Amino acid sequence: VNLGVDFTGGTTITVNKTEELSLNDLKKDIKTINKGKMPENTHIDIKEGTTQICYDAFKDCSSLEMIKLPNTLETIWGCAFQGAQITSISLPASLKVLNYFVFNNCNKLTLVECKAITPPDAPVSNWQGFLNHSTDSFRIKVPSISVDAYKAADGWNEYAEYIEAGEF
Repeated sequence: VNLGVDFTGGTTITVNKTEELSLNDLKKDIKTINKGKMPENTHIDIKEGTTQICYDAFKDCSSLEMIKLPNTLETIWGCAFQGAQITSISLPASLKVLNYFVFNNCNKLTLVECKAITPPDAPVSNWQGFLNHSTDSFRIKVPSISVDAYKAADGWNEYAEYIEAGEF
């Protein structure tokens, strides 16, 4: 099972908390990164073809500083990156759903680039997608034609003061 993630070193990952797979054993593609404890790495590159990142996938990976998301990603489920130490993230144009608390307690997060023309759905009333971000210089950059749509969209409107046009 290939989780669609490149990790450095011979890290072992735990999938669904019952099955351990060595990275050398990962051979087949799947379309979802499975829920479970992911290793703490500085840099992670999620491969093209991945469409979802599941709940808590990288939660509390405190040494996670950089992550590259694929252009095929459509959904990021709740708390996926909660507690990661990323400073910036580029969300692909393909993103359709950004669930609750995805970047909660990412205290070093200063820049979010969301390339989707239509604001990704924030499907809960208490979304708080970027709770406890770095407030000093925090910015959410979106396509210039979409700034007003993001500022008005449910969930995103909680962060309207941080939303501005980006050049992608």
